Amino acid sequence: MRILQVISQLSDLMGDSGQVLHFAEYYKKKGHDVTIVTTDGDPFFDNPENSKRYEITRKKFLENQEEEIEINGISVIPIHCKFPKLGMYAPKAAKFAKKIINDFDVVHVYSWYHHTGLVFAKQAILLKKPVFVSFWGTLQPEAQKYHKLFKSMVDVLYTKKIIHNATGLHSIGISETEIYLKLGAEKSKIHEIDNGVVLSDFESKSKSTIFEKLNINKSK
Repeated sequence: MRILQVISQLSDLMGDSGQVLHFAEYYKKKGHDVTIVTTDGDPFFDNPENSKRYEITRKKFLENQEEEIEINGISVIPIHCKFPKLGMYAPKAAKFAKKIINDFDVVHVYSWYHHTGLVFAKQAILLKKPVFVSFWGTLQPEAQKYHKLFKSMVDVLYTKKIIHNATGLHSIGISETEIYLKLGAEKSKIHEIDNGVVLSDFESKSKSTIFEKLNINKSK
């Protein structure tokens, strides 16, 4: 199966980016062909320190717009982001989505309220391709407090329609499932699956006395 994953940024190997890459690596091990579409936008426009740390990766994206490059053994295609402050707006996202979506069997959009995800989800539905969306907590009341006006506009134009027409909705917990249902999602389309954990990421790399301090038997 050819899987297209869509996320606004691959700024590090943790958080949302880390999850998407881990999923891609897992699918690849299972014999699937995986490609990630992202943008060259800098999500750290208000954080100079993190922005500087992201320079090396972002430089690769800026130099290879709409071309495949490899990140952790996974094919990644960056598209140009013109306005990071405006939902990581990528002017060519819709055109590029129309160009490549038919090459894939399924489209999976991660997170929400980013322009690339919105238009790829919309185009996948228009082209009658299976599309799954992981909103990842972006619909929760706490998250809705930030940029409320912008998100309200997106909800009217995109969110409710996508929830109604998507092939499947990935929920990471009961509260997110409840939000989907309130927005009119069919229960059969909701797949409640916890985000994965790579145990090797949590292995102790140096000697520590934490087990002794907490009186924990290390063999357990």
